Amino acid sequence: LSIVESLEEGAGFGGPMVAMRLPTHEKVRVPCSFDYSQKPPSFADRMETLIEQKLVKRVSSACNRLKLYKYTSKAFFTPDVWQTHPELTFARGVVVGLHNQPISRPFPRTFNYREQNTTLPLSTPVVAIEKLNGFLVTTFCHPYKPNEIVISCSGSFEGDYVQLAKGLLYRNGLYGRVLRYLRKHPTLTLLWEAIHRDDPHIISYSTDDEGLHLIGAGDVAVGDGTEGFWPEAELDRAAVTLEVNRPQWNRCSFAEAIAQVRSVNHEGFMIRLEDGKFALKLKSPYYLRTKFLARMTEKKSKFMFRRPDRFKQEVDEELWPLVDGVISQVIEADWLTWSDVTRRDWVQNWMETILYSQ
Repeated sequence: LSIVESLEEGAGFGGPMVAMRLPTHEKVRVPCSFDYSQKPPSFADRMETLIEQKLVKRVSSACNRLKLYKYTSKAFFTPDVWQTHPELTFARGVVVGLHNQPISRPFPRTFNYREQNTTLPLSTPVVAIEKLNGFLVTTFCHPYKPNEIVISCSGSFEGDYVQLAKGLLYRNGLYGRVLRYLRKHPTLTLLWEAIHRDDPHIISYSTDDEGLHLIGAGDVAVGDGTEGFWPEAELDRAAVTLEVNRPQWNRCSFAEAIAQVRSVNHEGFMIRLEDGKFALKLKSPYYLRTKFLARMTEKKSKFMFRRPDRFKQEVDEELWPLVDGVISQVIEADWLTWSDVTRRDWVQNWMETILYSQ
C-alpha cells in the first residue's frame, strides 16, 4: 500500500513551508510571511480600474497576447483625474505583455504650456525640440516573436495610420535596420513622427520631409513611465545608425524658448528639462492661430459662443485657452462681422499679450 503525503499548506499565501523527515514522515513547518494575494496590483490591474470609469480603453493585438491602453476623450474633460490617477498619464498607447506589465515605453502625456497651470520659471535651463506636425508611431520588438516589430499608432495595432506607418517603415530597408537595432536593445521603444502626404496637417512639408523622423527612445527597464528616455544627443547618434531624420533642437532658458516660439512657422517645441524629463509642450502662435481660424466657419463661430463647453469637445485641448479668450473678450456679433484679417490680428495680439507674456 503506497502512502501519499501532501506538503502543501499555502506557503505562497501566508501559510508555512513544509518539509518531511524520512523515514519517520515527521513534518517540519517553517513560518512564511509571503502572501501572493497581497502582491501590488500589476499595471494592467491599475488600468482595468480606469477602464471601469471609462477613462481608458483597452485594445488587444491580433495574436491576443498584447494589450494596449489609451486614455479616452472623457479623461480630457475631467481635469482632476490627472491628479487623482497619475498613472493615467502613462496610458498613451502603452502595451503590456502576458505578465500584465509594460513592454513598451511611449511618451507620457505632457501638458501644453499653461494647461493645468503647467509652466516653468523663466530662468530654467531647458532643451527645446522642434515639434513636427504629423502622427505618432511607436515601434518595439515583439516579446514573443523576436523577428517581428510591433507597430502601433493612435492607440491601436491596426487601422489606416498603422498602414501608412508600415509603408514608411518598409522603404529603403528601414524595417531591417530598425529590427536589428531593437534586437540589440530589446527593452527599447523607438518613437517616431510620421510625415505622410496622405495625412496633411496644419504645417506643410516638402516631399523631402516625408518619412519617419526619430523623436524619442524609451527604455522600459528603467524607472517608471516618466523615466528611461534617451537624451537628444543620444537620439542624434541613433538616427545616424538608422539613417533617418531628426528634428532640430537647442539648449536655452525657458524665457528664450518662449521668445523663439513667437517667431517660428512650425508647430512649436517640446520642452525637456536638463535631466531628460518632459516638462511641457510650447505651441507656436503661428500654429495655434492657423489651426484655430482655418476651421472657424460662421456656423462653428456661433456654436463656440453659445455652447463653449460642447465646442471644446470638438477641438484639440491646445486650443481651449484661445476659445476661452475669444468668448470672454469678444462680442459674438463683432466676431461674426470681422474679416479673416481682423480675427487673425486679434488672435495674434491676444497670444502675444496673454498666452506668451513673460
